[in-house]
Amino acid sequence: MPAAGEEDAATERVLVINPGTTSTKFGIFTRAGEEMTRNIHHGDDELACFRGRPMLDRLEYRAGLMEKALAEAGFTPNGRGAERWAAVAGRGGLLPPMECGTYLVDDAMVEELRLARRGEHASNLGAVIALRFAQAAGVNAYVVDPVTADEWQPCARIAAGEAVVRGSRIEHQSSGAALCAGGGTALRGSAADCGAHGQRGYGVSASWRAHDRQQLD
Repeated sequence: MPAAGEEDAATERVLVINPGTTSTKFGIFTRAGEEMTRNIHHGDDELACFRGRPMLDRLEYRAGLMEKALAEAGFTPNGRGAERWAAVAGRGGLLPPMECGTYLVDDAMVEELRLARRGEHASNLGAVIALRFAQAAGVNAYVVDPVTADEWQPCARIAAGEAVVRGSRIEHQSSGAALCAGGGTALRGSAADCGAHGQRGYGVSASWRAHDRQQLD
């Protein structure tokens, strides 16, 4: 028989969200694998009212469509039913350079995405949509391997001589897979115990600020 807590851990669900320019993809995963996935397409007519506006203005529009799709699939949209979420993960947006990893969504991250100093992009919605669903469920929201993750070696930053230093912007399309592959590798142990296994607190750590300074020095 499974040890105490093992059975619950095996059935924990993680809601993973990947917002794109014209679609919102999301899925529910357990340690056994995928339970359901959906790909909601957004037509030009639907997006017309958002043209020229900040990307985060689309939060309620996209979250509302997700809630409808979850309800139609038999899941409680607020994640508090029998299929309670253990965590919610979103695609990381255009954040300052940082190491690959799993980052807790906090006020500092949301503010950075709201300011959009590195550009307006659909991936900026990942953290805020994840936070919206996580708060409703009473769990944590995370982003995994933001699209601006930067682990370049110093020599790779030199372009056209030492006077020009470049940064990295690599789109990590496998955020959901990184979190859920192998039954939740990034959230090893109980998904709810992610904090004990190396989650990074975005607002607490200043490592990305140091990374920014290195590129300017």
